[in-house]
Amino acid sequence: MSVISEKLNIEELGVVGERASAAARAVRAAMSARNSLIWEQFVAGATQPEIAAQLGVSQPYVSKVISSQRRKSVLRATQQTVQDGTTKGEPK
Repeated sequence: MSVISEKLNIEELGVVGERASAAARAVRAAMSARNSLIWEQFVAGATQPEIAAQLGVSQPYVSKVISSQRRKSVLRATQQTVQDGTTKGEPK
């Protein structure tokens, strides 16, 4: 293989890598938007089967997203409590 063809192959791999990274970012953004929609619908009172049917995903997936969002909410609340310097039952 010549130096020129090696350079072209490396450049082609770089372009492919950039495209793959862009595609991965787009997928993550779409999943994040869908997960936010799942959480919003759940908080608004929709059931997991209703959300799953509406979005065309499985009910176990909806359950997983809701569980994850609950954990994140608890973590954020705990972090905020620590930042505020308060604990349950103790004044500031």
